[in-house]
Amino acid sequence: VRKPAEAACNFDKLVEGGFQKLDYPLHQHADGTWWFYEETWSLEHGPYADEQAGSSALVDYCRALDAAEAPGGIEKAEAEDVSDWENEGGNGAS
Repeated sequence: VRKPAEAACNFDKLVEGGFQKLDYPLHQHADGTWWFYEETWSLEHGPYADEQAGSSALVDYCRALDAAEAPGGIEKAEAEDVSDWENEGGNGAS
């Protein structure tokens, strides 16, 4: 029986002094690369070569989210009507 492979992400592993802080999304994988979780904590962004690069990318990501949520930050495109209802005799069309 083969020993199971070690998980690449060691986010929930013990570190010196206890578990890694679960309220901070930046963490290091077993291979030494740095990653961060996005706002839903379900997807990771990375890899980054070092903690500084990962931290900078996380700050940029957060700023982009803040800009998108700000009033007028991102304008919504008007949805194109792709229905063929009128082409099928709807609304009195012939």
